[in-house]
Amino acid sequence: MQAFKFVKDPEAWELMADDTRRRVVYLLRAKEMTVSQIAEQLQKTPQAIYHHIRKLLDKELIEVAKEERVDHFIETYYRAAAEVFEFVHGEGHSKGYEEQRMKDSLQALNMLRIKAQVDDATVVKMVALSKKLNQLALKPNL
Repeated sequence: MQAFKFVKDPEAWELMADDTRRRVVYLLRAKEMTVSQIAEQLQKTPQAIYHHIRKLLDKELIEVAKEERVDHFIETYYRAAAEVFEFVHGEGHSKGYEEQRMKDSLQALNMLRIKAQVDDATVVKMVALSKKLNQLALKPNL
């Protein structure tokens, strides 16, 4: 699971407009779950949840975490593709955008009484560090 993921696909935005899909992603951010487990938590049928799972998989908002054989069945466990999703429009990956988002985040920490230094040098370093962490998250375990 990545720490942070930019989502630019408008169809993915539309998927997340559905309350059930948002709740599925929220659950899968916390832990890996099967369709049956999700259905039980959300009080829905497994068929209804599987329908949502397929759509979320197609847009890479969730991913297969693992598969386990249980008797004659294979149980598939899913997880969210990232801990935090940023739904962006337009130039979401531009340098200026990322720096402004980081500056906003650091200022928000200060508002929460968590001391964070907010200056241009710190913001540039934090953006670079964030990019490195995301690259590491994308590399397969060796």
